[in-house]
Amino acid sequence: MILFGTDGVRGKYGDFISEKNAYKLGFASASLFAQTRPLIIIGRDSRVHSESLLDAFAYGACEAGAEIINIGILPSNAVSYATRAFGGALGVMVTASHNAPEYNGFKFFNKYGIKLCQQKESEICVLFDKADANRFVYASFPPVSTARDMYVEYVMNVIGFNMHNLPIDLDCCFGCACHVAGEIYYKCNAKYRAFNNVYDGERINVNCGATYKSFAPRTDNSLGETVLEFAFDGDADRLAVFEHGRLLSGEHLLYCIIKYFNEHGMLNKRIAVGTHLTNAGLERAFAKLQIVLLRSDVGDRNVLDLLLKSGAQVGGESSGHYILPQFAMGSDAIINSLLISKIYSEKGSLYEYSKELILNSTLSESINIYDYSSSKIDRAIVNTYITIAKSKIFDATQNERFLIRKSGTEDLIRLYVESNSDDIKGKMAFIKKTICSNITE
Repeated sequence: MILFGTDGVRGKYGDFISEKNAYKLGFASASLFAQTRPLIIIGRDSRVHSESLLDAFAYGACEAGAEIINIGILPSNAVSYATRAFGGALGVMVTASHNAPEYNGFKFFNKYGIKLCQQKESEICVLFDKADANRFVYASFPPVSTARDMYVEYVMNVIGFNMHNLPIDLDCCFGCACHVAGEIYYKCNAKYRAFNNVYDGERINVNCGATYKSFAPRTDNSLGETVLEFAFDGDADRLAVFEHGRLLSGEHLLYCIIKYFNEHGMLNKRIAVGTHLTNAGLERAFAKLQIVLLRSDVGDRNVLDLLLKSGAQVGGESSGHYILPQFAMGSDAIINSLLISKIYSEKGSLYEYSKELILNSTLSESINIYDYSSSKIDRAIVNTYITIAKSKIFDATQNERFLIRKSGTEDLIRLYVESNSDDIKGKMAFIKKTICSNITE
């Protein structure tokens, strides 16, 4: 059985994602280490079903001989960090990240805190099929009380600095950033307010957070004019940044980080990593700094893989993941927000700091497969449709880029068009028509 998408195992709760399958995943994951008694570090987000899924996974892992440390509700990168800090063999985060409340899933990290490789994912799939769900019973695994303080101390040691009452707003998205982001900004002497700052599994990512591209309404004027606004997603690995209420693109943020690192001698190699969705305008701006942009497949794991292979020190995705291996082995939105705050404190306006960056026009849309077929279309069939579309579209000029891909978490086809043409909407319409005409029962 194929379980893994672009980032772990994910789906709607009550379909594949259930306590019995969580038990089987736990049993299978621990069974990877058949000759040892592995230590597995596990955390979760605030979704209604995340606690029961965590307990089921942990019980299955214990049945296969593992020991468990539950770090509770903390960002995904806290699991990565704790896996290294506690000497764990495996880290697991129960979350559906930026997805809606009805979704859930599991992210996996190896002993180095890096997303699990495809080979290990395949081994888990084989072992999953052999696990016996009939052995599942409900059990409780309370979180350790020290994990939160450990994570806060780790973040402060990585990037903590005195903000001297810099006015900042935080949208904690009813998820993993709740309370912990506020404590960190308090320790940094920011003049901050936190919105959506309670754990609420029914409202996580709903009209808030990094993917909403808007911000909570102001309730008072106690801070005066807020300078920076940071919005996190459900597991605090994605970040959206607003300067005086204006949203900065992912390319602007990545450019600011690279430019700052370059000016401070923090780049050992003149390389940065983006993805196939990274705007070509960023590539042009990097070239003026004599920095080469390498492109990976979409997904933060793919960005990190290329970072480690190339020796680059900064990588990211337009969607809000920024990976800085000298700080963390995955995208940590709280750490990244502190870095952006530091750049602002030292350089002033982020828009002014990145004024050399001129982006191409882009459009992104999705096709819901079920609008065209009543049955589930598997990845292989979708890839066939994509091939058909590409064969008709990819006579593009150097000023145009297209990307068509199957979503790794939903039954959607993601479409991306980048062009300086006045008819970019027409180009998107042509792509959609080409694909939709080939989606059949």
